[in-house]
Amino acid sequence: MEVIRIAGLMRSGTNLLAWVLRHNFAEVATASTLLGWKHGPIYRSLAELDLEHFVDPRYRGELRAFVRDRPAEWARLRESALYRAAVRAQREQSFGVALAVRDPRRWFASCLRVSRDNPGFLVHGMTPEAAAEFWQASHESWLQGMGERSVIVDTDRLRQEPESSLGRMASALRIDRLAGVRLPAGYLHPRAMDELYELLGAPEPALMAREITTPAAGDHEQQAQFMALLDRGMIERLGLGRYA
Repeated sequence: MEVIRIAGLMRSGTNLLAWVLRHNFAEVATASTLLGWKHGPIYRSLAELDLEHFVDPRYRGELRAFVRDRPAEWARLRESALYRAAVRAQREQSFGVALAVRDPRRWFASCLRVSRDNPGFLVHGMTPEAAAEFWQASHESWLQGMGERSVIVDTDRLRQEPESSLGRMASALRIDRLAGVRLPAGYLHPRAMDELYELLGAPEPALMAREITTPAAGDHEQQAQFMALLDRGMIERLGLGRYA
């Protein structure tokens, strides 16, 4: 089993990337939490991770309560093939890394929409200045922790040109493709994609019909301010130059 550590910002297509890796490659398992929360740091200096690293910080209390109150189920989870493979991959630092990125304008527009619909859901501020600082610092951290077997995946391009994207992923991560191309038929419900929930018997990831976010009236000015604050060198390093 090849364990691929997913990384990327909220609203960057990490769920799509994990789904595509699982359904288009042989013997691949994705780690969205077991090698550290996918929206958090990549831990290269730690041989072992613990509960503090596994989940979105907002849900750490829930996970601690589960471990305390349901020890038999937690023991069953820790005996699963995926859990054991993730522990081994962290100890040996043998996991690959797939970093999800997307058109920065679309990313910021999606963040603005989510912030309006669900204030407080995102872990960064929503002014152009705060979002740009968070975008820059997060990607700088991930690039430093990528490792030899790694790939940056433009998830907008993945939707539009899956064949070429899958080829790059296979080569960079050294994994074997299955025949054909598989893409999800709709939007992936985020929480059901996390392997902790799957190992505990959560339902298969839900698919919902949703169009790509269209900026609302007034968003374009904020988008322009956000883009002006991004480092052009970082945009190029992430392979996003066509959007700048």
